[in-house]
Amino acid sequence: MEPGFEKLCTFDIDCDQLYRDWHESSSVILKIKNPYARTLVNQSVLSNGNDPLFLNVESKYPLETFNASTIRNEFKGTYTEQVVSLLEQWFNARNLRATRIKYALLKPAVRTGPAHVDTAYDWRYHLAVKTNPTVFMSVDDVKYPMTEAGTLYRMHAKVLHWPGNLGPEDRLFLTFDVTTL
Repeated sequence: MEPGFEKLCTFDIDCDQLYRDWHESSSVILKIKNPYARTLVNQSVLSNGNDPLFLNVESKYPLETFNASTIRNEFKGTYTEQVVSLLEQWFNARNLRATRIKYALLKPAVRTGPAHVDTAYDWRYHLAVKTNPTVFMSVDDVKYPMTEAGTLYRMHAKVLHWPGNLGPEDRLFLTFDVTTL
């Protein structure tokens, strides 16, 4: 079996600009008191585009109805769209396709995010946008640091996992659920 978590590579990207893109498009998320919140970057081909929040564990749209080219209007023409395209090329070169893409915010001083097991896909990829030395992901009861901005991490999603952020600032990741081509 492949490792449940691994650091893959670091991209030469402007993480501050990604954070600004997210901040400008996520004013509703900023008002939510939930310590863990998500903003969809792309949408299902079945969607009317009016569902920017991803607050439930399971989406009402099947995973296979998402693709990297169905960028939400809030992110069209932004640096986020450029980075999504870059990552889609990276995935395609590995016989993978991005499906659901979202920004995942974990507010400061959260010892444990929601512990869960995802069932719709095997692997989730996390691109660290804003992080700090105390950010980690617990996968199958092992804590892995996720402390390098611009770095892509891969996590096995079908085992118990949860995020942590013990630092004084938000943790923001761009996450990709993928399938094989």
